[in-house]
Amino acid sequence: MNGYDFIYYCDSFTEIGLGHLSRGIDFTNEFSSRFPFYKIAIRGIYSESAMNFISANLSGKVTVLDKDDESISAISFVDTMFYPGSLDINYDFFRKLKTHTKKLILFFDVLDVTIPPEVDIYINYLPYTIIRGKTENQKVFVGFKYLPVPDAFFNSNYFGINGDIVCIFGADKDGYVIFNFLNIIIQEKFCKRNIKVLLSPHYSKEFKEELSSKYQKIAFLQNINNVHDLLNNAALVISTYGNSTFQSIAAKKPNFSIAFQDFQNNYATRLEEEGFTVNLGTFSNIDENKLALINNSNYLLTQNEKLKVAFKTPGINNLINVINNELQTI
Repeated sequence: MNGYDFIYYCDSFTEIGLGHLSRGIDFTNEFSSRFPFYKIAIRGIYSESAMNFISANLSGKVTVLDKDDESISAISFVDTMFYPGSLDINYDFFRKLKTHTKKLILFFDVLDVTIPPEVDIYINYLPYTIIRGKTENQKVFVGFKYLPVPDAFFNSNYFGINGDIVCIFGADKDGYVIFNFLNIIIQEKFCKRNIKVLLSPHYSKEFKEELSSKYQKIAFLQNINNVHDLLNNAALVISTYGNSTFQSIAAKKPNFSIAFQDFQNNYATRLEEEGFTVNLGTFSNIDENKLALINNSNYLLTQNEKLKVAFKTPGINNLINVINNELQTI
């Protein structure tokens, strides 16, 4: 066909972070590797740092389209935050996109969703999502078995109780809000391991240098090649709620969530109810009693065993199967 077989729509800039783009790159890289005969692209709004991340990580088999490109596709796969800081859906976006695609898939990991009528398939890896507006002809795939995390994370079987504290922080317009957390974590009662902090590429080089100067006990990292290698040496992971939360869970590392925004805090609370994270609250209001669990060996060992049972196989494989099966019908 003219156009593309598959276009992954995702955005990345400071206000919404790197998670959607990171997932898009993981998925399209794996998909293009398994099915090199498909014509695949990603499209979205990308900041300069996001474009650098794309250049460093996206397969050469995948095309990067301009945000205003109107190429047609057999399947359009939408994974983004339509309004920064809000979980509302831009329904007009789907009405316009439907004129350029044969099948429209919405990948939207929210707690409560009303599926746009233009959507053919809805996917959400959160098993506890509430779905509204589903029509008879719409297909729905829900549950952790669709968690879009690559094999490399699931295949990480190493767990060392004396490993590092790895922190993975997304971007926020007020980056200085993380100072409150750093001031707490370096206290002697918490800082009993090596601490590594991976910063979003959306933070400036100058900001990273300022942190390194101010907090010399902490190793600050940015733009690394393999997050799973970093996690492999971790005893636990503290992350802003999002893609990195589930990467660490897939790698069987006890996760502690922390939030910039209220909705992240709410989502972490719901995941905590399932027993898969410890919600520390927001950067401005950290629960130090819960943070003390980072030095509780019994908790860390128990959580590692729990994650081994709950997250055995890569959900990205199931997602790829869904897309490939749909392409066979077009």
